[in-house]
Amino acid sequence: MDQIQMGEGPHWNRGPQLAAIRAAAARVDIADGVALDGWLALSLGELRALKERIADETRDWGRVRPHGVFISTFDRIENGWLFPGRTEIPPIEVEGTLSIFGEGDSGHRPPYLVIGLVTKDTPESRTAAIVRAYAHPCVWWSRLTLLDSGLERDSLDQILNCRKWLFDTFKISMIVTKPLFDVGPVDTDAPRKPCLPDFVIRAMGSGVEHPTIVIETMGYADDTYRERKRRLRPLFEAVDRPPGASPTPVIEHDRFRADLPGDPDRRFWNELRWTVTKLSSR
Repeated sequence: MDQIQMGEGPHWNRGPQLAAIRAAAARVDIADGVALDGWLALSLGELRALKERIADETRDWGRVRPHGVFISTFDRIENGWLFPGRTEIPPIEVEGTLSIFGEGDSGHRPPYLVIGLVTKDTPESRTAAIVRAYAHPCVWWSRLTLLDSGLERDSLDQILNCRKWLFDTFKISMIVTKPLFDVGPVDTDAPRKPCLPDFVIRAMGSGVEHPTIVIETMGYADDTYRERKRRLRPLFEAVDRPPGASPTPVIEHDRFRADLPGDPDRRFWNELRWTVTKLSSR
């Protein structure tokens, strides 16, 4: 999969997302003849069961210790501890290395999707723990899509709001994707930077002006950052662009442009709306 697609509406069902993870895990071996789906925990209850199962495991796993993987969302991360969204549930300790995307050992962009390695010190040990973990900001507790920042969450909120309005008003549908890998042109031998826009929107319906739109969340005001974004723009303009066609529109959600009038969120919403369609509501 080279992107994550987001379904309709701001609220999502975790069930299909977890089912997709389990299906993928069934195709991954973590030891000879040992599939990941049998040693996977996707909730705190499953984590407790996984720890007990690993502690009781006595089979020979070859060159590795018995282990499994834990994946779940957390509200807060501090000094190696994972804090669930419900305050009555005690935090969980990561006994080894805990890495947070773009941060130190304490997080300030919750919620986080955390993936952890669960194992024991020796094959004979009867105690298992999370010994290594990685955390990455995600959209919401009910949506596991990874994001780079809280600013990207704000952009997504505006995109989903605009998408709902366009569907309610004109029956125009929008598929929002978060690319995970390079989506730039492949018909060139020239070396280039990876093309990884923050979001790609594909609009469908009568009256659509631009079927593909690239969204960039501007995260900083400094000149170096903006110059890098400027150099990437031709790659973004080539996304889904047929030969001879006009460049794909690139819309920036920019909260750092003091020279532009009005609220930046409303400005972004309006630009997206008019880029998707020129139809007028009645």
